[in-house]
Amino acid sequence: MSTATSEEAVTALQDVMNALRTFWLRPGVRRRFVEKLGIPLDLTLLRILRAVESLARSQPGVSEIAAALSVESSTASRLIARAVEADLVVRSSSRIDQRRAVIELAPLGLAAVTEANRLRESLLAEAVRDWSNDEIATLSRLLGKLRAGLERWDPAYGSDDA
Repeated sequence: MSTATSEEAVTALQDVMNALRTFWLRPGVRRRFVEKLGIPLDLTLLRILRAVESLARSQPGVSEIAAALSVESSTASRLIARAVEADLVVRSSSRIDQRRAVIELAPLGLAAVTEANRLRESLLAEAVRDWSNDEIATLSRLLGKLRAGLERWDPAYGSDDA
């Protein structure tokens, strides 16, 4: 592959990645997602719920959730406080270390993240309905490979998923 082709291919990849990222930021898409979710929810709080869900086995606190979201602890703390106020998560003392607060999904938060996951999977299934299973598997494999390559920029972050 020539350098020019490689640069064109990387530019095309960047364009597609930007389009995918901005898709979820479109006001109409966000509004429709919340409507279909059926639970009045600020989508910013959905990020907190996903982080808590993915970290549930480790009894996450503010610092673990902040790391999962790639935000400062103070930002995560404010978002968690909003989620507590909305009855989406509960803050309690750790069973292991009473000085440490842990964050867990409340029943409403669990229902919201479960439905949001179902809705996203449904949307993805609809988007790839004409694809073969091999094409879907290839895309998943290649996206994982891309993510691993990008993670080399921040090896301390690792491959945690939120």
